[in-house]
Amino acid sequence: MVDTGTTIQSLSQRLSEHGANRVIVCASHGLFTEHAMEIIDASKITKIIVTNSLPLPKNASQKIEQLELAPYLADIILTEHFRTIILEEDTFHDE
Repeated sequence: MVDTGTTIQSLSQRLSEHGANRVIVCASHGLFTEHAMEIIDASKITKIIVTNSLPLPKNASQKIEQLELAPYLADIILTEHFRTIILEEDTFHDE
């Protein structure tokens, strides 16, 4: 989860100092509170990828990419649903 951005900013600085050409951050949730956008924009971070579990602030950085959760959740629900049906059928046929 990214909140204020200070942790990922300091880590991106350290990674850059140790030779990283790009720093890509992945997080499940982007809170982006306080001055997160200014911190992110001034950082060595190349890109931040978060899900759309929370809305982005109006002043969202161009470095932020948001992934849509719905298709992934739908796949999980369908997989679990059909797995349960298959397991129930297997149990039924074993009797």
